[in-house]
Amino acid sequence: MDLLVSHPRRYYGSAKQEVARLLEVLGVDRADVVGILGVDVAAGAWQWSPLKASCVAHCRSPLGFMMNERRDGLAGAFGMGLRYAAWCLGCCWLVMAVLFVAGAMSFAWALAISAYVLAERVLPLGRAFDRAVGAALATWGAWLLVAALR
Repeated sequence: MDLLVSHPRRYYGSAKQEVARLLEVLGVDRADVVGILGVDVAAGAWQWSPLKASCVAHCRSPLGFMMNERRDGLAGAFGMGLRYAAWCLGCCWLVMAVLFVAGAMSFAWALAISAYVLAERVLPLGRAFDRAVGAALATWGAWLLVAALR
């Protein structure tokens, strides 16, 4: 967590130590860590995509979705549920992947990522918040990825 809140130059040499810690804690080899960190970079890039923005716009308002997309009967309700789930899955599928990868061994990461997803859905923070989180995820993932490849 120190890497996220402290000045990056102070920890320039410890990126390798962080990768070594990931190797030890997760019990995986270096090639797996490269894949894991690639998920971080991809999730950060996804936060900037217009498709993600469209999905979040639909997912943030379940009442609006139900009023505009209402269908009668059991089959209609099931179809509405599937469409709404697709919008919500579209907006955070890569963040869920990061939650699975990072949160598998760390309650703190699971809590932080879950809090982000909740804030994104509930608070009127807008695209700037999503992009800031995306930039942080991509930067952190790329930084550790470079260290893992050295």
